[in-house]
Amino acid sequence: MKSRKSKNKSSRSIPWFNKEVKNNNNQQFLSTSGQTPSYGNFWQSGNAGVASNGPIPFNQTGPTAGGISLLTPDTINITEAGDYEVSYIVTIIPPPNLTKLSVFLNNVEVPNFQTTFTTLFEDTGILLEAYQVSGTAIISIPANSTLELRNTSGSPLAIFSSNLQSNAAALIVIKVS
Repeated sequence: MKSRKSKNKSSRSIPWFNKEVKNNNNQQFLSTSGQTPSYGNFWQSGNAGVASNGPIPFNQTGPTAGGISLLTPDTINITEAGDYEVSYIVTIIPPPNLTKLSVFLNNVEVPNFQTTFTTLFEDTGILLEAYQVSGTAIISIPANSTLELRNTSGSPLAIFSSNLQSNAAALIVIKVS
C-alpha cells in the first residue's frame, strides 16, 4: 500500500473543527467545536462599599475573548447571543446579617431566583471577619446585552479583600453554546 504525502503542507486546509483561535491576549489555541470561544474573567482587588441594589464593582480584567468585556467598572458587555455559565464569589464583612446577590441581565433581575444566592449570618458572639456568597447558573443571553452582579439584600454591604492579599469579588462568564 502506498502512502500519500502532501508535497506542499502549507496548502493543506485546517478542518472546521480544528480552527486556530486567538484571544484578546494574543494567546493561540484550537477550537474543537467550530465555534469561537467566548469568556471573560473579572475581579475586584480592593475593599469596596456597595449600596442596596447597587452593582458589585470590578477593577481587574483577566483573559477575555469572543465579545465579552468590562463596559464600566460594574457592567459586563456581551455581544454574542448564546447560553452562558455565569459564576461569582464575593467576600463580605458583616453586618449585614443577610446578604443576597443577584445577576441582572439588561437591567432586569434574572427570573425565578436562578442567579440569586443568599447567606444568613447569625451573630453568636464569635468574631467573624468575613463570609462569602457564591453562585453559578447557566442563562440564555441575547446579543448585545449587559450583565451586572447586584446587592439585592436591602441594605448596604462592604466587600472585603483581606488587607489586599486576596480578591473581594470575582465573576466569570463562559459561553457554553
